[in-house]
Amino acid sequence: MSSAPKLSYVDVICMLFGVILFGLAVWKGYFGLDVVFCGVVCFVPTILKFAKVATFPAPMAFMIMAAAWFHCLGLIMGYYDTYANFDTVSHTLSSAVIAVLVFYVLVCVEYFSKGTINFAGRGMSIMTAVIALTFSVYWEVLEYGSDVFTGSKTQYSPYDTLTDLVCDSIGTFLGSAWAGAWMGRRSAKEVIDQFNFNDRIRSVLGDKE
Repeated sequence: MSSAPKLSYVDVICMLFGVILFGLAVWKGYFGLDVVFCGVVCFVPTILKFAKVATFPAPMAFMIMAAAWFHCLGLIMGYYDTYANFDTVSHTLSSAVIAVLVFYVLVCVEYFSKGTINFAGRGMSIMTAVIALTFSVYWEVLEYGSDVFTGSKTQYSPYDTLTDLVCDSIGTFLGSAWAGAWMGRRSAKEVIDQFNFNDRIRSVLGDKE
């Protein structure tokens, strides 16, 4: 990352969707905690790029933006109430994306540990699933906190919460299964190189290459 970062079509699209999300929130007068959080998430890939921390591959940046944007679109526009299956699609998509993100983090941990940590064989997919499912539980806690402190309405009933967790489990399984199959054709170094980490960060993490 020695050269100055340049604004790409990926950055423009992600930021545009973030602006649209905040615009819809202003229009509808909806400012839940999750809307603010997900709106900021749309800018994260570009922020990290121009801070010269890391450059996300285009598919990863789009996945992060899409999951956050889709969820908050449902909250702002009331699609969770008007479309019966919107919640199902949203939770499944978000959980699949989280599983893929967890997978990338674990690849980084394995690579920079220089053999100290090794998720060989099925271990990578299993660890991805376990950690991603934990995120799913805390997402439900976040929704509950939003309802209590901001007056939003994301938790409708215990049945709704359990349905969300089932969808989260399905999304996590799909994401971790894809990660395991995808990693089978690539080395950890190839994955790390896609992110173009800052040289200082790589040095701190012990990467001498």
